[in-house]
Amino acid sequence: MKKLSILPVIILVTLSITSCEKSKDIKISGDNLTMCEDNSTCNYSYLENADIDSNMALKAGSYRLFIAESDYSSVVAQRTLYFKAPMEGNSFQINENAIKAGAVVYKFVCPTCNWIDYKPIAGYVKGINTTPDKPAAEAKWLIEASVILKADLTDSEIRDTLYVKQYFVKASPEF
Repeated sequence: MKKLSILPVIILVTLSITSCEKSKDIKISGDNLTMCEDNSTCNYSYLENADIDSNMALKAGSYRLFIAESDYSSVVAQRTLYFKAPMEGNSFQINENAIKAGAVVYKFVCPTCNWIDYKPIAGYVKGINTTPDKPAAEAKWLIEASVILKADLTDSEIRDTLYVKQYFVKASPEF
């Protein structure tokens, strides 16, 4: 009798373990990549062991820092999203709590524009190394991100969503 009562427990534990492993698998299709907007140039790169300081300057750090930049020639402006991912592993996910904690940083610079600052408040970022057998200098990461921005004003409900799905390559020089 005891063997029969233990069997269902073993089956449930086995199913729980395998379902957790499956949920950790990150899948991103290489289809429908985001295009660079008209009159702009885009750069998708990453740095190893990097971070950004409070003035948005790059510095040495403990992250794999993914950088999505758009330069707009028509208004001399630059929009940048930074994703702070862990250095270990061939995939990662950044959830809403991590976004609120600062794992995603948004920067917009336009000396001739009249704009308000936005800060990331929600969304997701996920990434996979599409070339895991290559050294970091040759690695290519596929990142998909949907980041909800909120105007950095008291009681503001002004929001915007930025979507990026693109391949990122290693930037040089390294720190």
